[in-house]
Amino acid sequence: MSSSEGRWIPIESPTGIEAFGIKEMTVTEVRCSACGSEEDVSFTGYEYCPRCGAKMEGRTPSMGEKDQELTALEKRLQQIVRDKETEVSNLLDALKNEKEVNKQLSLRLDMCREIYRDVFTVIIKAFYLHRNE
Repeated sequence: MSSSEGRWIPIESPTGIEAFGIKEMTVTEVRCSACGSEEDVSFTGYEYCPRCGAKMEGRTPSMGEKDQELTALEKRLQQIVRDKETEVSNLLDALKNEKEVNKQLSLRLDMCREIYRDVFTVIIKAFYLHRNE
């Protein structure tokens, strides 16, 4: 037995289920990185390889822990999607408000132009009336 260090490397094997050309895989065995021996996945909890005695670095998370991590990631992703939907909704509302403001400004500008024309017309009439006196 050696005193080297190693780690359990998951070995994926097909489950026989395939969808859209993607094969579902599962981990049923692990390989020692030091000696290459293949063991049942249950060995991931062992600190040493039973064949070469290599001390395993870290530990491989159990399937339950992976499921919990995936569930947490799924919840986080759903929260991100909700946040982004809210952000998009707020941006759309702001755009609608901006269009309404622009519409109101355009109407005010048109009113100012009409007033300017009316004032200019009165000034021109007054000028001609004063000139003809």
